[in-house]
Amino acid sequence: MALCQWDFQHLEVIGTKCSCPPEWDEIRGRIPQLKVETRKRIDVRKESPTAEPRIPARSSSAKQLLHVKPPKEKVVTVKVVLPKKKPEVIERNYLCTCDEERSVQSLKDGVGVVEEIEFNELMKVFLKYGEGPRKQSSKTLRNIARGFQGSRILSSDEALQVLKLLDTDNYGLKEGVLLMTSQLCTSTLNVRRFLEKGLLDELINVMLLGGDDNTKKEAVFCLSKVVEKTEHADLWLEVMTISGAEALFGLLTASGPLQHTVLLAIKNLAAHPKMARLLIEYGLESVTQLASCKNANGTYTGNPEIQGLVTHTLTNLISHDSSTVEMFLSKYDDVITNVVDLLQYSPCLQQQESARLLATLAFYKPGLSSLVSHNAVEHLLWAVTCSQCRRVREQASIALKNISANPDKSSAFSALSQVAVKNPIHRMKEVGIPIVQGYFSSSEKNLQRQSTSHFSLTSSHGTLTDRETSLKNAKDYFRVNFTFNISVSK
Repeated sequence: MALCQWDFQHLEVIGTKCSCPPEWDEIRGRIPQLKVETRKRIDVRKESPTAEPRIPARSSSAKQLLHVKPPKEKVVTVKVVLPKKKPEVIERNYLCTCDEERSVQSLKDGVGVVEEIEFNELMKVFLKYGEGPRKQSSKTLRNIARGFQGSRILSSDEALQVLKLLDTDNYGLKEGVLLMTSQLCTSTLNVRRFLEKGLLDELINVMLLGGDDNTKKEAVFCLSKVVEKTEHADLWLEVMTISGAEALFGLLTASGPLQHTVLLAIKNLAAHPKMARLLIEYGLESVTQLASCKNANGTYTGNPEIQGLVTHTLTNLISHDSSTVEMFLSKYDDVITNVVDLLQYSPCLQQQESARLLATLAFYKPGLSSLVSHNAVEHLLWAVTCSQCRRVREQASIALKNISANPDKSSAFSALSQVAVKNPIHRMKEVGIPIVQGYFSSSEKNLQRQSTSHFSLTSSHGTLTDRETSLKNAKDYFRVNFTFNISVSK
Protein backbone atom coordinates (compact mmCIF):
# COMPACT_ATOMS: atom_id res chain seq x y z
CA MET A 1 0.00 0.00 0.00
CA ALA A 2 1.45 3.34 -1.07
CA LEU A 3 2.00 5.84 1.71
CA CYS A 4 0.42 9.27 1.48
CA GLN A 5 3.17 11.86 1.55
CA TRP A 6 3.13 14.50 4.27
CA ASP A 7 3.20 18.15 3.28
CA PHE A 8 6.47 18.91 5.10
CA GLN A 9 9.27 20.82 3.45
CA HIS A 10 11.99 19.96 5.98
CA LEU A 11 12.48 17.63 8.92
CA GLU A 12 15.59 17.71 11.11
CA VAL A 13 16.59 15.16 13.74
CA ILE A 14 19.01 16.42 16.44
CA GLY A 15 20.62 14.28 19.13
CA THR A 16 23.82 12.73 20.46
CA LYS A 17 23.18 9.34 18.96
CA CYS A 18 20.21 7.71 17.40
CA SER A 19 19.51 4.46 15.68
CA CYS A 20 17.14 3.90 12.78
CA PRO A 21 13.98 2.38 14.13
CA PRO A 22 11.47 0.81 11.75
CA GLU A 23 9.42 3.97 11.91
CA TRP A 24 12.08 5.85 9.91
CA ASP A 25 11.17 3.85 6.84
CA GLU A 26 7.62 5.09 7.08
CA ILE A 27 8.79 8.66 7.67
CA ARG A 28 11.15 8.51 4.71
CA GLY A 29 8.36 7.13 2.59
CA ARG A 30 6.11 10.00 3.51
CA ILE A 31 8.85 12.63 3.19
CA PRO A 32 11.06 11.88 0.18
CA GLN A 33 13.31 14.91 0.75
CA LEU A 34 14.01 14.08 4.37
CA LYS A 35 17.08 15.59 5.96
CA VAL A 36 18.35 13.75 9.05
CA GLU A 37 21.16 15.36 11.01
CA THR A 38 22.82 14.06 14.17
CA ARG A 39 24.94 16.28 16.34
CA LYS A 40 27.36 15.49 19.16
CA ARG A 41 27.37 17.43 22.37
CA ILE A 42 30.04 20.12 22.35
CA ASP A 43 31.98 20.52 25.62
CA VAL A 44 33.13 24.09 26.02
CA ARG A 45 35.71 23.17 28.65
CA LYS A 46 39.21 22.48 27.42
CA GLU A 47 40.27 18.86 27.75
CA SER A 48 43.67 18.31 29.44
CA PRO A 49 45.53 14.96 29.61
CA THR A 50 46.80 15.73 33.16
CA ALA A 51 43.46 16.82 34.52
CA GLU A 52 42.22 14.80 37.44
CA PRO A 53 38.73 14.65 38.84
CA ARG A 54 38.27 17.24 41.49
CA ILE A 55 37.43 15.68 44.86
CA PRO A 56 36.58 17.98 47.73
CA ALA A 57 38.54 17.64 50.97
CA ARG A 58 37.04 15.77 53.92
CA SER A 59 34.34 14.23 51.84
CA SER A 60 32.45 11.22 52.98
CA SER A 61 31.17 8.43 50.80
CA ALA A 62 27.62 9.87 51.04
CA LYS A 63 28.86 13.24 49.80
CA GLN A 64 30.77 11.60 46.96
CA LEU A 65 27.58 9.99 45.80
CA LEU A 66 26.01 13.42 45.48
CA HIS A 67 28.67 14.49 42.95
CA VAL A 68 28.22 11.45 40.76
CA LYS A 69 26.29 12.50 37.65
CA PRO A 70 23.72 10.09 36.29
CA PRO A 71 24.32 8.70 32.80
CA LYS A 72 22.89 10.89 30.05
CA GLU A 73 19.86 9.72 28.23
CA LYS A 74 20.07 9.46 24.48
CA VAL A 75 17.51 12.13 23.59
CA VAL A 76 16.47 12.65 19.99
CA THR A 77 14.77 15.92 19.07
CA VAL A 78 12.66 16.00 15.93
CA LYS A 79 12.11 19.41 14.33
CA VAL A 80 9.48 19.76 11.62
CA VAL A 81 9.30 22.92 9.49
CA LEU A 82 5.93 23.42 7.87
CA PRO A 83 5.43 25.58 4.78
CA LYS A 84 3.82 28.95 5.40
CA LYS A 85 0.37 29.32 3.98
CA LYS A 86 -0.23 32.41 1.90
CA PRO A 87 -3.08 34.55 3.26
CA GLU A 88 -6.14 34.51 1.07
CA VAL A 89 -6.83 37.98 -0.30
CA ILE A 90 -10.00 38.80 -2.17
CA GLU A 91 -9.13 39.68 -5.73
CA ARG A 92 -11.02 42.95 -5.83
CA ASN A 93 -9.01 44.30 -2.88
CA TYR A 94 -5.76 44.15 -4.81
CA LEU A 95 -4.05 47.43 -5.71
CA CYS A 96 -6.05 48.81 -8.61
CA THR A 97 -4.40 50.00 -11.80
CA CYS A 98 -5.62 53.55 -11.19
CA ASP A 99 -3.76 53.65 -7.85
CA GLU A 100 -0.63 52.42 -9.58
CA GLU A 101 -1.01 55.12 -12.23
CA ARG A 102 -1.37 57.78 -9.55
CA SER A 103 1.78 56.64 -7.78
CA VAL A 104 3.72 56.53 -11.05
CA GLN A 105 2.45 59.97 -12.02
CA SER A 106 3.46 61.42 -8.65
CA LEU A 107 6.98 60.05 -9.17
CA LYS A 108 7.13 61.62 -12.63
CA ASP A 109 5.98 64.97 -11.28
CA GLY A 110 8.89 65.02 -8.85
CA VAL A 111 11.47 64.51 -11.60
CA GLY A 112 13.18 67.49 -13.19
CA VAL A 113 12.55 70.04 -10.46
CA VAL A 114 13.81 73.47 -11.54
CA GLU A 115 15.72 75.89 -9.36
CA GLU A 116 13.59 78.20 -7.21
CA ILE A 117 13.63 81.93 -7.85
CA GLU A 118 12.27 84.91 -5.90
CA PHE A 119 9.75 87.41 -7.24
CA ASN A 120 12.15 90.37 -7.48
CA GLU A 121 14.79 88.31 -9.28
CA LEU A 122 12.23 86.95 -11.73
CA MET A 123 10.92 90.44 -12.49
CA LYS A 124 14.46 91.58 -13.26
CA VAL A 125 14.84 88.66 -15.67
CA PHE A 126 11.57 89.57 -17.41
CA LEU A 127 12.45 93.27 -17.69
CA LYS A 128 15.90 92.50 -19.00
CA TYR A 129 14.48 90.03 -21.51
CA GLY A 130 11.87 92.52 -22.74
CA GLU A 131 14.12 95.57 -23.04
CA GLY A 132 17.65 94.43 -23.84
CA PRO A 133 19.12 91.89 -26.26
CA ARG A 134 17.58 88.46 -25.80
CA LYS A 135 20.40 86.14 -24.83
CA GLN A 136 18.00 83.50 -23.45
CA SER A 137 15.55 81.43 -25.47
CA SER A 138 11.83 81.36 -24.78
CA LYS A 139 12.10 77.81 -23.47
CA THR A 140 14.81 78.81 -21.00
CA LEU A 141 12.68 81.73 -19.85
CA ARG A 142 9.71 79.45 -19.23
CA ASN A 143 11.83 77.06 -17.22
CA ILE A 144 13.07 79.94 -15.08
CA ALA A 145 9.46 81.10 -14.50
CA ARG A 146 8.47 77.58 -13.39
CA GLY A 147 10.90 77.92 -10.51
CA PHE A 148 8.73 80.62 -8.92
CA GLN A 149 6.60 79.19 -6.10
CA GLY A 150 4.19 82.10 -5.67
CA SER A 151 5.00 82.79 -2.01
CA ARG A 152 4.60 86.55 -2.25
CA ILE A 153 1.75 88.98 -1.43
CA LEU A 154 1.86 91.78 -3.98
CA SER A 155 1.12 95.42 -3.46
CA SER A 156 -1.14 97.29 -5.87
CA ASP A 157 1.86 98.77 -7.72
CA GLU A 158 3.52 95.39 -8.08
CA ALA A 159 0.32 93.86 -9.43
CA LEU A 160 0.06 96.66 -11.99
CA GLN A 161 3.69 96.16 -12.98
CA VAL A 162 3.04 92.46 -13.65
CA LEU A 163 0.03 93.26 -15.84
CA LYS A 164 2.08 95.72 -17.92
CA LEU A 165 4.43 92.89 -18.86
CA LEU A 166 1.51 91.10 -20.55
CA ASP A 167 1.34 93.93 -23.10
CA THR A 168 4.04 92.46 -25.33
CA ASP A 169 4.22 90.73 -28.69
CA ASN A 170 6.79 88.19 -27.52
CA TYR A 171 4.97 84.94 -26.81
CA GLY A 172 7.83 83.53 -24.75
CA LEU A 173 7.83 86.50 -22.38
CA LYS A 174 4.04 86.53 -22.22
CA GLU A 175 3.93 82.83 -21.38
CA GLY A 176 6.54 83.27 -18.64
CA VAL A 177 4.57 86.15 -17.08
CA LEU A 178 1.38 84.06 -17.18
CA LEU A 179 3.18 81.21 -15.42
CA MET A 180 4.24 83.59 -12.67
CA THR A 181 0.75 85.10 -12.44
CA SER A 182 -0.84 81.67 -12.05
CA GLN A 183 1.42 80.96 -9.10
CA LEU A 184 0.63 84.34 -7.56
CA CYS A 185 -3.12 83.65 -7.92
CA THR A 186 -2.92 80.88 -5.34
CA SER A 187 -3.22 83.73 -2.83
CA THR A 188 -6.68 85.22 -2.35
CA LEU A 189 -5.28 88.72 -1.72
CA ASN A 190 -3.28 88.63 -4.94
CA VAL A 191 -6.36 87.53 -6.91
CA ARG A 192 -8.33 90.48 -5.59
CA ARG A 193 -5.59 92.97 -6.47
CA PHE A 194 -5.21 91.51 -9.95
CA LEU A 195 -8.97 91.63 -10.57
CA GLU A 196 -9.13 95.24 -9.43
CA LYS A 197 -6.35 96.11 -11.90
CA GLY A 198 -8.09 94.43 -14.85
CA LEU A 199 -6.42 91.01 -15.07
CA LEU A 200 -9.51 89.30 -16.44
CA ASP A 201 -9.69 91.55 -19.51
CA GLU A 202 -6.02 90.87 -20.22
CA LEU A 203 -6.54 87.14 -19.98
CA ILE A 204 -9.53 87.19 -22.32
CA ASN A 205 -7.52 89.22 -24.86
CA VAL A 206 -4.75 86.63 -24.76
CA MET A 207 -7.29 83.82 -25.18
CA LEU A 208 -8.79 85.51 -28.24
CA LEU A 209 -5.65 87.00 -29.82
CA GLY A 210 -2.78 85.05 -28.24
CA GLY A 211 -1.90 83.21 -31.42
CA ASP A 212 0.24 80.50 -29.81
CA ASP A 213 -1.62 77.53 -28.21
CA ASN A 214 0.85 77.33 -25.33
CA THR A 215 0.25 80.98 -24.50
CA LYS A 216 -3.52 80.52 -24.68
CA LYS A 217 -3.25 77.47 -22.45
CA GLU A 218 -1.37 79.42 -19.78
CA ALA A 219 -3.94 82.23 -20.00
CA VAL A 220 -6.82 79.77 -19.52
CA PHE A 221 -5.00 78.08 -16.64
CA CYS A 222 -4.50 81.44 -14.95
CA LEU A 223 -8.20 82.17 -15.51
CA SER A 224 -9.13 78.87 -13.84
CA LYS A 225 -7.04 79.86 -10.81
CA VAL A 226 -8.83 83.23 -10.62
CA VAL A 227 -12.40 81.90 -10.86
CA GLU A 228 -11.57 79.17 -8.35
CA LYS A 229 -11.78 81.90 -5.70
CA THR A 230 -15.58 82.07 -5.50
CA GLU A 231 -15.34 84.64 -2.70
CA HIS A 232 -14.32 87.18 -5.39
CA ALA A 233 -17.17 86.26 -7.73
CA ASP A 234 -18.48 89.81 -7.53
CA LEU A 235 -15.32 90.91 -9.37
CA TRP A 236 -15.24 88.30 -12.15
CA LEU A 237 -18.87 87.17 -12.59
CA GLU A 238 -19.99 90.03 -14.82
CA VAL A 239 -16.96 89.84 -17.10
CA MET A 240 -17.26 86.08 -17.46
CA THR A 241 -20.95 86.37 -18.25
CA ILE A 242 -20.45 88.93 -21.01
CA SER A 243 -17.31 87.77 -22.82
CA GLY A 244 -15.42 85.22 -20.75
CA ALA A 245 -17.76 82.26 -21.33
CA GLU A 246 -17.81 82.88 -25.07
CA ALA A 247 -14.00 82.99 -25.22
CA LEU A 248 -13.72 79.77 -23.22
CA PHE A 249 -16.27 77.79 -25.23
CA GLY A 250 -14.64 79.00 -28.42
CA LEU A 251 -11.45 77.17 -27.43
CA LEU A 252 -13.17 73.83 -26.73
CA THR A 253 -12.71 72.84 -30.37
CA ALA A 254 -8.96 72.67 -29.75
CA SER A 255 -7.28 69.45 -28.76
CA GLY A 256 -4.61 68.34 -26.36
CA PRO A 257 -3.58 70.30 -23.28
CA LEU A 258 -5.48 73.44 -24.34
CA GLN A 259 -8.84 71.63 -24.38
CA HIS A 260 -8.07 70.01 -21.04
CA THR A 261 -7.25 73.39 -19.48
CA VAL A 262 -10.45 74.96 -20.87
CA LEU A 263 -12.54 72.21 -19.26
CA LEU A 264 -10.67 72.77 -16.01
CA ALA A 265 -11.67 76.45 -16.09
CA ILE A 266 -15.31 75.59 -16.87
CA LYS A 267 -15.28 73.10 -13.99
CA ASN A 268 -14.17 75.81 -11.58
CA LEU A 269 -16.76 78.21 -12.95
CA ALA A 270 -19.52 75.61 -12.48
CA ALA A 271 -18.76 75.48 -8.75
CA HIS A 272 -20.44 78.91 -8.36
CA PRO A 273 -24.28 78.64 -8.16
CA LYS A 274 -25.11 81.67 -10.26
CA MET A 275 -22.47 80.91 -12.87
CA ALA A 276 -23.73 77.32 -13.11
CA ARG A 277 -27.19 78.52 -14.13
CA LEU A 278 -25.65 80.99 -16.59
CA LEU A 279 -23.63 78.20 -18.19
CA ILE A 280 -26.75 76.05 -18.61
CA GLU A 281 -28.55 78.96 -20.24
CA TYR A 282 -25.56 79.69 -22.46
CA GLY A 283 -25.45 76.11 -23.77
CA LEU A 284 -23.37 73.11 -22.84
CA GLU A 285 -23.62 71.10 -26.05
CA SER A 286 -19.91 71.44 -26.77
CA VAL A 287 -19.18 70.09 -23.27
CA THR A 288 -21.71 67.27 -23.06
CA GLN A 289 -20.78 65.79 -26.43
CA LEU A 290 -17.27 65.15 -25.10
CA ALA A 291 -18.77 62.71 -22.57
CA SER A 292 -19.91 60.34 -25.31
CA CYS A 293 -17.93 57.10 -25.39
CA LYS A 294 -19.75 55.49 -28.35
CA ASN A 295 -19.76 56.41 -32.02
CA ALA A 296 -22.42 55.63 -34.62
CA ASN A 297 -21.04 52.12 -35.12
CA GLY A 298 -21.20 51.31 -31.41
CA THR A 299 -17.42 51.40 -30.99
CA TYR A 300 -16.08 52.82 -27.73
CA THR A 301 -14.01 55.93 -28.36
CA GLY A 302 -12.99 59.15 -26.69
CA ASN A 303 -10.25 60.52 -24.49
CA PRO A 304 -10.54 58.96 -21.01
CA GLU A 305 -8.97 61.96 -19.28
CA ILE A 306 -11.30 64.41 -21.04
CA GLN A 307 -14.35 62.24 -20.30
CA GLY A 308 -13.48 62.13 -16.62
CA LEU A 309 -13.06 65.90 -16.51
CA VAL A 310 -16.38 66.45 -18.28
CA THR A 311 -18.27 64.33 -15.74
CA HIS A 312 -16.51 66.21 -12.93
CA THR A 313 -17.63 69.49 -14.52
CA LEU A 314 -21.23 68.30 -14.75
CA THR A 315 -21.10 67.17 -11.12
CA ASN A 316 -20.08 70.68 -10.02
CA LEU A 317 -22.82 72.09 -12.21
CA ILE A 318 -25.70 70.15 -10.60
CA SER A 319 -24.48 70.08 -7.01
CA HIS A 320 -26.15 73.32 -5.91
CA ASP A 321 -29.91 72.81 -5.54
CA SER A 322 -32.89 70.94 -6.94
CA SER A 323 -33.88 73.72 -9.32
CA THR A 324 -30.46 73.63 -10.98
CA VAL A 325 -30.75 69.86 -11.41
CA GLU A 326 -34.21 70.21 -12.93
CA MET A 327 -32.98 72.98 -15.23
CA PHE A 328 -30.04 70.86 -16.38
CA LEU A 329 -32.07 67.69 -16.96
CA SER A 330 -34.72 69.56 -18.92
CA LYS A 331 -32.10 70.32 -21.58
CA TYR A 332 -29.49 67.60 -21.22
CA ASP A 333 -31.20 64.51 -19.82
CA ASP A 334 -29.74 62.40 -22.62
CA VAL A 335 -26.23 62.94 -21.26
CA ILE A 336 -27.05 60.56 -18.37
CA THR A 337 -26.98 57.72 -20.90
CA ASN A 338 -23.36 58.58 -21.68
CA VAL A 339 -22.58 58.77 -17.97
CA VAL A 340 -24.02 55.28 -17.42
CA ASP A 341 -21.97 53.98 -20.36
CA LEU A 342 -18.85 55.49 -18.83
CA LEU A 343 -19.63 53.74 -15.55
CA GLN A 344 -20.06 50.40 -17.28
CA TYR A 345 -17.34 50.31 -19.92
CA SER A 346 -14.63 52.86 -19.07
CA PRO A 347 -11.47 52.64 -16.95
CA CYS A 348 -11.46 53.42 -13.26
CA LEU A 349 -10.89 57.19 -13.45
CA GLN A 350 -14.02 57.77 -15.57
CA GLN A 351 -16.02 55.29 -13.49
CA GLN A 352 -15.21 57.19 -10.31
CA GLU A 353 -16.45 60.49 -11.71
CA SER A 354 -19.51 58.85 -13.29
CA ALA A 355 -20.53 57.23 -10.01
CA ARG A 356 -19.96 60.55 -8.23
CA LEU A 357 -22.26 62.34 -10.68
CA LEU A 358 -24.98 59.70 -10.23
CA ALA A 359 -24.57 59.97 -6.45
CA THR A 360 -25.15 63.73 -6.70
CA LEU A 361 -28.26 63.23 -8.84
CA ALA A 362 -29.63 60.80 -6.26
CA PHE A 363 -29.85 63.64 -3.73
CA TYR A 364 -32.68 65.36 -5.60
CA LYS A 365 -36.09 64.18 -6.75
CA PRO A 366 -35.67 65.10 -10.47
CA GLY A 367 -32.26 63.48 -10.45
CA LEU A 368 -33.62 60.29 -8.90
CA SER A 369 -36.34 60.13 -11.54
CA SER A 370 -33.64 60.38 -14.21
CA LEU A 371 -31.72 57.51 -12.63
CA VAL A 372 -34.86 55.37 -12.77
CA SER A 373 -35.58 56.22 -16.40
CA HIS A 374 -32.02 55.39 -17.47
CA ASN A 375 -31.80 52.15 -15.41
CA ALA A 376 -28.71 53.46 -13.64
CA VAL A 377 -29.36 51.62 -10.38
CA GLU A 378 -28.42 48.22 -11.76
CA HIS A 379 -25.12 49.65 -13.03
CA LEU A 380 -24.43 51.12 -9.60
CA LEU A 381 -25.16 47.71 -8.15
CA TRP A 382 -22.59 46.19 -10.48
CA ALA A 383 -20.03 48.81 -9.42
CA VAL A 384 -20.56 48.04 -5.72
CA THR A 385 -20.38 44.27 -6.05
CA CYS A 386 -18.08 43.59 -9.01
CA SER A 387 -15.67 46.48 -9.49
CA GLN A 388 -12.09 45.79 -8.51
CA CYS A 389 -11.42 49.49 -7.88
CA ARG A 390 -11.92 50.55 -4.27
CA ARG A 391 -12.70 54.16 -5.24
CA VAL A 392 -15.40 53.11 -7.71
CA ARG A 393 -17.04 50.90 -5.07
CA GLU A 394 -17.01 53.77 -2.57
CA GLN A 395 -18.68 56.23 -4.94
CA ALA A 396 -21.27 53.69 -6.10
CA SER A 397 -22.04 52.83 -2.47
CA ILE A 398 -22.58 56.52 -1.71
CA ALA A 399 -24.97 56.71 -4.67
CA LEU A 400 -27.05 53.77 -3.39
CA LYS A 401 -27.13 55.30 0.10
CA ASN A 402 -28.32 58.61 -1.35
CA ILE A 403 -31.09 56.79 -3.19
CA SER A 404 -32.34 55.13 -0.02
CA ALA A 405 -32.05 58.42 1.93
CA ASN A 406 -33.94 60.48 -0.65
CA PRO A 407 -36.95 62.24 0.93
CA ASP A 408 -39.13 61.16 -1.98
CA LYS A 409 -39.79 57.63 -0.78
CA SER A 410 -41.91 56.67 -3.76
CA SER A 411 -39.11 57.50 -6.21
CA ALA A 412 -36.60 55.75 -3.97
CA PHE A 413 -38.75 52.63 -3.89
CA SER A 414 -39.19 52.80 -7.65
CA ALA A 415 -35.41 52.98 -8.08
CA LEU A 416 -34.71 50.09 -5.73
CA SER A 417 -37.47 47.99 -7.25
CA GLN A 418 -35.38 47.76 -10.43
CA VAL A 419 -33.27 45.16 -8.65
CA ALA A 420 -36.12 43.20 -7.01
CA VAL A 421 -38.81 40.77 -8.20
CA LYS A 422 -41.67 39.12 -6.41
CA ASN A 423 -40.90 35.41 -6.81
CA PRO A 424 -37.24 34.56 -6.21
CA ILE A 425 -37.55 30.85 -7.05
CA HIS A 426 -39.25 31.66 -10.35
CA ARG A 427 -36.57 34.26 -11.10
CA MET A 428 -33.84 31.71 -10.36
CA LYS A 429 -35.36 29.38 -12.93
CA GLU A 430 -35.52 32.20 -15.48
CA VAL A 431 -31.86 33.16 -15.12
CA GLY A 432 -30.70 29.55 -15.06
CA ILE A 433 -29.51 29.27 -11.45
CA PRO A 434 -29.84 25.58 -10.46
CA ILE A 435 -32.10 24.96 -7.48
CA VAL A 436 -30.42 22.18 -5.50
CA GLN A 437 -30.77 20.84 -2.01
CA GLY A 438 -29.05 23.16 0.46
CA TYR A 439 -29.55 26.40 -1.45
CA PHE A 440 -32.97 27.09 0.06
CA SER A 441 -34.84 25.00 2.59
CA SER A 442 -38.53 25.74 2.90
CA SER A 443 -41.16 25.07 5.50
CA GLU A 444 -44.80 25.99 5.90
CA LYS A 445 -44.18 29.29 7.70
CA ASN A 446 -40.79 30.55 6.68
CA LEU A 447 -37.78 30.15 4.43
CA GLN A 448 -34.31 29.72 5.74
CA ARG A 449 -31.45 30.90 3.59
CA GLN A 450 -28.45 28.59 3.34
CA SER A 451 -24.93 29.51 2.37
CA THR A 452 -24.06 29.17 -1.30
CA SER A 453 -21.34 29.87 -3.79
CA HIS A 454 -22.97 28.92 -7.07
CA PHE A 455 -21.46 31.85 -8.91
CA SER A 456 -18.83 34.48 -8.37
CA LEU A 457 -19.54 38.18 -8.29
CA THR A 458 -15.98 39.17 -9.18
CA SER A 459 -15.43 40.43 -12.70
CA SER A 460 -12.15 40.81 -14.52
CA HIS A 461 -11.25 44.46 -14.91
CA GLY A 462 -11.57 45.91 -18.39
CA THR A 463 -13.38 43.04 -20.14
CA LEU A 464 -16.66 44.16 -21.64
CA THR A 465 -18.25 40.73 -21.99
CA ASP A 466 -17.27 39.77 -18.44
CA ARG A 467 -18.73 43.00 -17.10
CA GLU A 468 -22.00 42.47 -18.91
CA THR A 469 -22.22 38.91 -17.56
CA SER A 470 -21.22 39.88 -14.04
CA LEU A 471 -23.67 42.80 -14.09
CA LYS A 472 -26.48 40.42 -15.02
CA ASN A 473 -25.45 37.85 -12.40
CA ALA A 474 -25.02 40.46 -9.66
CA LYS A 475 -28.39 42.01 -10.45
CA ASP A 476 -30.14 38.64 -10.43
CA TYR A 477 -28.36 37.60 -7.22
CA PHE A 478 -29.44 40.72 -5.39
CA ARG A 479 -32.93 40.50 -6.81
CA VAL A 480 -33.27 37.08 -5.25
CA ASN A 481 -31.84 38.05 -1.91
CA PHE A 482 -33.50 41.47 -1.73
CA THR A 483 -36.97 40.01 -2.26
CA PHE A 484 -36.16 37.01 -0.11
CA ASN A 485 -35.23 39.21 2.84
CA ILE A 486 -38.53 41.05 2.49
CA SER A 487 -40.44 37.75 2.58
CA VAL A 488 -38.59 36.72 5.73
CA SER A 489 -39.40 40.00 7.47
CA LYS A 490 -43.07 39.41 6.83
